[in-house]
Amino acid sequence: MVSLARVFGAFQEGSFYIASFLLVLSVVVFVHEYGHYSVAKLCGVKVKTFSLGFGPELFGITDGSGTRWKFSLVPVGGYVKMLGDTQEDNLSEGEKSFAFNEKPLWQRFAVAGAGPLANLLFAVLVFFVLFATRGVMSPMPIVGAVLPGSTAEKVGLMVGDRIVEVDGHEVSWFEEIRHYIAGSPNQEFTVVFLRDGVQHSIKLSSDVWSDDARRLGIAANISPETTRARRLPVVRAAVESFRCIFRIVKITLVAVVQLVTGARGIDELGGPVRIAKHSGSFPQENHKSQVSECHDGYRLRAPAGPIVPTSAAAGVTRVKVVGNERLDSGTVQFYAKVPLTGDVTQPEIDEAIKNLYATSLFSRVSVRVEGNELVIRVKENPVVRSIKIVGNRVFSDKNLENDVLKMKKMSIFTEAKLKRDLSTLHALYQSRGMLGAKVSYAVRRAPHNAVDIVLNIVEGKATRIGEIRFVGNKAFSSSELRAIIYSKEHKLKEGFGLFGGSTKFFAERLVADQSILQEGKKYQFGESTVTVSDIAYSYEGIEKDLLELVLSKKGGVFDATMVNGSVARITAHLNERGNLFASVKSDYDVQGDVTLDNVIRRKLGIHEGDVYSTGAVRQSRKRLADMDFFETVDVETQKISDSLVDLNFRVKERGTGSFDIGAGFSSESGLVGKISVRERNAFGAGKMVAFDLSRSMTSLSGTLDLVTPNVLDSDVAFGVGVFYSQQGSPSSSGGTLGGLLSSSEGSFSSTNAGLSTRLSCNLTDSVAASLQYYYKYHSIHNIGESASIYIKEQEGRHFDSAVGYSLVYSSLDSTYKPSTGVFAKVSQLFSGIGGNLHYVKTEASSAHFFPVFRRIHNDIVLKVRPSFGYVFAYSGETVKIGQRFFVGNSEIRGFAASGIGPRDRNTKESLGGKLFYGLTTQLDFPIGLPEHLGIRGSVFADVASLSRLDSGVGGYDTSDLPRLSIGFGFSWKSPFGPVRIDFGFPIVKEKFDIKDRIRISTDAGAEDASVSRPVLFIDSEKVLGEALVAKDIRAQLDRRRTELQSTFSRRGEELRKGEDELIKQKSILSSEAFEVKVAEFRKEVDSLNRDAAAKMSELEGMYSGAMEQVYNKVQQISKRLAGELGATIVFFIPRGQVAYVEDSADISERVLEALNKDLSRVSMGGS
Repeated sequence: MVSLARVFGAFQEGSFYIASFLLVLSVVVFVHEYGHYSVAKLCGVKVKTFSLGFGPELFGITDGSGTRWKFSLVPVGGYVKMLGDTQEDNLSEGEKSFAFNEKPLWQRFAVAGAGPLANLLFAVLVFFVLFATRGVMSPMPIVGAVLPGSTAEKVGLMVGDRIVEVDGHEVSWFEEIRHYIAGSPNQEFTVVFLRDGVQHSIKLSSDVWSDDARRLGIAANISPETTRARRLPVVRAAVESFRCIFRIVKITLVAVVQLVTGARGIDELGGPVRIAKHSGSFPQENHKSQVSECHDGYRLRAPAGPIVPTSAAAGVTRVKVVGNERLDSGTVQFYAKVPLTGDVTQPEIDEAIKNLYATSLFSRVSVRVEGNELVIRVKENPVVRSIKIVGNRVFSDKNLENDVLKMKKMSIFTEAKLKRDLSTLHALYQSRGMLGAKVSYAVRRAPHNAVDIVLNIVEGKATRIGEIRFVGNKAFSSSELRAIIYSKEHKLKEGFGLFGGSTKFFAERLVADQSILQEGKKYQFGESTVTVSDIAYSYEGIEKDLLELVLSKKGGVFDATMVNGSVARITAHLNERGNLFASVKSDYDVQGDVTLDNVIRRKLGIHEGDVYSTGAVRQSRKRLADMDFFETVDVETQKISDSLVDLNFRVKERGTGSFDIGAGFSSESGLVGKISVRERNAFGAGKMVAFDLSRSMTSLSGTLDLVTPNVLDSDVAFGVGVFYSQQGSPSSSGGTLGGLLSSSEGSFSSTNAGLSTRLSCNLTDSVAASLQYYYKYHSIHNIGESASIYIKEQEGRHFDSAVGYSLVYSSLDSTYKPSTGVFAKVSQLFSGIGGNLHYVKTEASSAHFFPVFRRIHNDIVLKVRPSFGYVFAYSGETVKIGQRFFVGNSEIRGFAASGIGPRDRNTKESLGGKLFYGLTTQLDFPIGLPEHLGIRGSVFADVASLSRLDSGVGGYDTSDLPRLSIGFGFSWKSPFGPVRIDFGFPIVKEKFDIKDRIRISTDAGAEDASVSRPVLFIDSEKVLGEALVAKDIRAQLDRRRTELQSTFSRRGEELRKGEDELIKQKSILSSEAFEVKVAEFRKEVDSLNRDAAAKMSELEGMYSGAMEQVYNKVQQISKRLAGELGATIVFFIPRGQVAYVEDSADISERVLEALNKDLSRVSMGGS
């Protein structure tokens, strides 16, 4: 009899499969049908119905274009119904222009093919997101095998070596080794690797390669411990996404052919039931395996092992591996690390067993020779499929898994690893004052030789602090000291502190308290001034006399009692002069710290009591640097004990305010003036205040913005702003400057004013999102008599209430002068939440920067900027002129402002459009002038198109034709702001387009208008490693250290002889006499240890003193070179700590040459 529980379980599982199937199918159907819908709309086809599902309608809405969007009863498909797609449609003459069957063949083909294409592109997008955010599993650059006779074997590479650098390129992943070797133009280069923590290097030249392909002959070490998830760069992720889809399509087509030819059985086919089952199981699987299976370019396998020739002698001729499930036989043989064919001896068998056990991959191993066959029987250790932590409240799962537990998901499970992690967890909770914490575990077997681990933590009650006593305090009372330390007593009078964390016993907190009591920031007195006002009996020179009564001296340590004493002395002096009611007030300012402490702490990803993580520290430093509030950000790690460290973040403030005035000339607006005032760190609270005012001959605009970061201690920033703008319409009839300063009666004016609010936050380090709302007053007025009828119909006042969002992605290497990376933005506005306008506006753009022709010059950059925009109205309205797009010389140079797009045939006025797209390609390069002048040249090619109007009436010209222009230009970083002049030449154009070959533009405040100063770099490891004086100092150190070791070794040998003699005397001496002898011997040992420590400390001091002279000389040389090259900053750090340095900025060789010339020897001194 079937139990009710089993029936319910089967029902629950079936329901999950069905729900997952319907969800996946609905997404696929929606994307497919939306592909049909979007292309149909672009081709001007009227869409009557967009349905998810078949059968009777459940619910739906109708948009402004008449399309019915609905959900139907049977959710196993969907459809898009277009006007004219069936014979039953009786079309009027007016409807035929919007009918599907009346469109050209190529448009019908495009509409029909858009659905499958949308599915493919959606799949590409899914893989792109996975590759760019979650990554693919890639091996680290660790040698797992060295093939016999290969180049690697010749040069001495061994299994376990970690390659860190190839031909000057830092190596992070195994596949980069082949890439850098094959791509190197040098015939000889260096490979740097680590072996047992020690760095080595080898030279590779043409005489060591085993073949012309320059293959090393190594394979990766493939194991869970040496494989990491690697996020792909955006462009790489996009390319690999397309490759992955191509492979899937190829495999599918091959499978179809194999089914037709009989190479595959029909049992491999599946209908809706199998699809539903796979849809339900997919969410339960690890996404990493999915990515790895698809992205087979990253599924590297360990080699089958070294090629061992068959022995000619009698013995083992075949190797058989039994019991292996995950590992292939060749890998097991490779891990044995001994010859397995030929005459195999018992010691070799024992060595193979030991080597296989040493991998921790197997729980049982046996090796036997059976006839001419060597049989290796193994039982693999299980793989950790999942780790579940239960009961933890103090530490998050992420912190425990990443920074505490050594056992990871997909790693090999052993009891030893588990026991070690349990001990670590218990010690961690003990250090947090949870002395009664208990940690237990359960290991559950899973299919495919895997285990699920459950760690059950019972944290228990935290130990509270009952009383805090201070001993030896004289300057401060115990109550004063209790007030400043972090730890608090667990007493009722503490109020809410009774329930807070400060009363818990933390060993780390006690160390922090000790640091507070021992250390404190000392402030110094600065300049003292005395200001006299309203003194009845004043006299000339009184302020000077009073200043002499001030007790504090400049540079002295700040003491509030001195300030109060000075006030008392001045008051007494004035009273003696008859000023009995004189009032003396003191005031002092603390200089040096601007940014508030809480502003800095909010950016830190690590706090007191957290588990130490190098990644969190590195990320915290980057966040502080990205604030751009500080010139320098340094982190010092101070070890307190084996389990405790202090982190000291030291910052140097920089100016965060700017005042820019820009003036120039633009062909769009004539004379242009701009004023910009900004403060990015107002009041030290991280708030941004900005005011911009722009005035030209045709427009006036101004904005005021205030942005408050970290609202309510969250990662969300809140901004509010007001704006106002007034401008005339571009016209092409008469006037000057391409019709922009029109004297025609066909001109009109527009006014915009309103306020905006927005919430924004960083989703990741490179992706930001914002949600905004604005309410805008928009007016079209002062329309001339001969203006276009399309302009006149827009006259009036409109109130625009809109909510929108934007997503921004940036991987630029520099915000102000990018040379590599991507900046992308997509935004949408939804108007109609109040007001009298109803529309949806979508815009997207991206800018891609590529350094090119690096062998010619390091400062040649290619910029590619695609852009797109579309707006449509709903609720029966049309898109107003204020919401349309206007495209001109800002998007396609060589044309006037609003020079392309729909245009009135009579008045020649631009009407704007609903759809635009563009592509700007520009190559920037130096033109040979001195760099400090800031003048660069450019060549460009621009493509753009603007079309679509909500008007069924003729009388205007429009075209979908993409316009093309080419040209050249110059940019100048002038003292008044960046100025640019472009000369554009239209190649593809329409007759009604307006041309304007010269564009002069200014954008004050968009970039730092100050003259750029180069930053120089010195490789400290190279200079200190190769300098003659540094080598000589190290030689002196080694010689002195050897002499000391020899001296103390002799004394130690004498003590060992004395110890042997003392042991012999034990039997003949009384116990009292023997104890006296032992005490004397211990004094001699202690004396030896003290002398050795003192001498080594003295030697280290001598070495430090000698090296300090070298550092001083390097500083002098750096200062001299910085003056010659016009630099303000010179970095003296190891090359490995810098991501990229241009050759022109690296002055290591010049410094090394000067150092060898100026300072050849420094004596360490001493005897």
